[in-house]
Amino acid sequence: MMTAMWNRDAIRGVAILGFALAMPAAARAQTVRIVPLAARDLGYDASRDTLWATVDPVSTTFGSQIVPIDPVTGVVSQGVAMGLQPYALDVADDGRYAYVGHLDSPEIRRVALASRSVDLIFALAPQVQGPVFAQEIEVAPTDAHSVAIVSAYSGISPQSTGIALYDDGVERGTSVDPGANRLEFAQDGSVLFGLVNEVSSFAAVQMSVGPSGLAVLDSLPDRVVGFYRDFHAADDMLVGTDGSVIQQADLRLAGHVAAQPSANAVVSDPATRGLYFVSRGGVEVFDRHRFVPRAWLPISGLLGSPADAVLLGPGRLAFRTTDRQVVIVDLEVGAADQDGDGVLDAFDACVAAPNPDQADRDADGAGDACDAHPNDPRNGFLACDAELGAASAALPALVDAIAQCSARGFPDADGDGEPDASDRCAATPSGLGVDAVG
Repeated sequence: MMTAMWNRDAIRGVAILGFALAMPAAARAQTVRIVPLAARDLGYDASRDTLWATVDPVSTTFGSQIVPIDPVTGVVSQGVAMGLQPYALDVADDGRYAYVGHLDSPEIRRVALASRSVDLIFALAPQVQGPVFAQEIEVAPTDAHSVAIVSAYSGISPQSTGIALYDDGVERGTSVDPGANRLEFAQDGSVLFGLVNEVSSFAAVQMSVGPSGLAVLDSLPDRVVGFYRDFHAADDMLVGTDGSVIQQADLRLAGHVAAQPSANAVVSDPATRGLYFVSRGGVEVFDRHRFVPRAWLPISGLLGSPADAVLLGPGRLAFRTTDRQVVIVDLEVGAADQDGDGVLDAFDACVAAPNPDQADRDADGAGDACDAHPNDPRNGFLACDAELGAASAALPALVDAIAQCSARGFPDADGDGEPDASDRCAATPSGLGVDAVG
């Protein structure tokens, strides 16, 4: 059960919802902040715990900027002026740079986040049918100076015209055009994955990243099914907003998560081993290794469709909606990890027994490392059933044995229930009228 409390920060215009949500490990508080902001994309600087957003020019206060948002308070501050229509955004893992693309221009602006100033501007090359814009930007996880960019036409479908790597604004070697619109790097940056979501192949694409640029290694159809779906890299998997779980090594389907059909954003949380699927009704939490549900967090007041989820740290995420909202969710899981296995207590299947793999053979919520009956989801009841069953099977023989012993020690020749030793008429058949002494 969930209870909700509303209050409103009148100065900042941030709606704050407090939740108490029953989750498998324990019942604990949640906080959701809805920030009224016409954001077009989001990025997170973990080094400064700052959420960044590109803002549509319709915003009278922050229009055409990239702005910082405090994920704790939801306060939006003045940011850095961009071109008229800032759009795609990604922040380097080390917090050094943010890269911003524009809907109305092929220009990419790089923002040095320490000084909050633009330190580099470069342009995407025009294509056959005219100028392009950056539809998607992904900073390489191992090098803040390198980015992968999907260039796209405006007003033409499908929009994608190709994918290229840029090092400090200089295009690196070979570009490719597999039709992908969304991008994710592997953890070591050696492989780039693309998702085709504007045509019905719905393919996942695997590309090598090298000194000479990009090369397509593989492409398999029907990996993440549905137009304008998204995906997210998690460990050695890719997870689609349709619930598909894809192996990065060979793009084979490894499983499926039963997420809400309207889920349109997903992000992985290594600290909690959680997958957060964001739909129009709220956030679903799944175990990212066993693909089983953990919790459902309804969120009221959402407008439009969710998009562009980013992880803000253990149990914290943010996403935007298509109707001018930025939503910050804090599951308030804390940082405790009693057994030191790398899994926070809030989501640990064994809080006091190290079990980094979170193995749970019988899927009863108790990990094998602390489950006295790891193969019995009823935790011992099946063993009791077996013991009772064996005892029940032996019961008729036991009753018969008791009867035989009774017959040998207390004979009753006429079967009237009175032993012969005390029966005055030991041969009187049962049912025949007798006096008080038999």
